[in-house]
Amino acid sequence: MLTEHDGYKLIADAKVLDSEVTVDFLAGIIEALIDDSAAVQLITAFVQVCEAKADHLEANWQDKQSAKSWRRLARDMSKINATI
Repeated sequence: MLTEHDGYKLIADAKVLDSEVTVDFLAGIIEALIDDSAAVQLITAFVQVCEAKADHLEANWQDKQSAKSWRRLARDMSKINATI
């Protein structure tokens, strides 16, 4: 089972090896997370991150347009989650 620490370590190690984390690398992490839990849990976490990002942009940067985009993504991911 992957722990939160494992995830941070994987990403940190990748950044040390290469200045840019690749899509393939992220896909591998996401696959491991899905294997370790469930797609519903992963999408729920993604929704929470999107909502937090929207709140941060709105509160700290007064960037309502970007916040709206993040909220839309959270809403769309919630709809996907409801179909699983």
